Amino acid sequence: MSDPNTSKEPISRRRFLLWVGNIGLLTIAWEAIKGSIRFLQPPITQPDPAPITVGAATDFPINSLIFVAAATAWVGHDEAGYFAMSAVCPHLGCTLRQNESDFSCPCHGSRFSQTGAVTHGPADSPMQYLAVISDETGNLLIDPAKPVTPTTRLAV
Repeated sequence: MSDPNTSKEPISRRRFLLWVGNIGLLTIAWEAIKGSIRFLQPPITQPDPAPITVGAATDFPINSLIFVAAATAWVGHDEAGYFAMSAVCPHLGCTLRQNESDFSCPCHGSRFSQTGAVTHGPADSPMQYLAVISDETGNLLIDPAKPVTPTTRLAV
């Protein structure tokens, strides 16, 4: 005589497919939740609060705009002098990318003109200009704690 506790009934095809389907649905739901959390928490970059040395003034030729990763900013040089634009998106703090004709945010699609004005939202404020100062050796420094107007330049 066989023991009823030791004999196992084979799982039915219907029960197996329901089990596999439920596992699949739980996996999809989990991935959707993780994606939503990642979307709501963009990769935020924060510049150092202390002035950051970005290089010698001669490293920035006239009519140039050069990205400086250490400062998370672009340093430019035009006829009026040197200036710096923060590369941190004013919407949620993602690092902006420079395109041929403008700047764009990879996180939420905001776009900015070459002068930092908003051309496409969701950002509703322009890119921030930062103070550029010079030390006694001729190096340029960006002070991320000192926002300035877009027309402010360091004449050297």
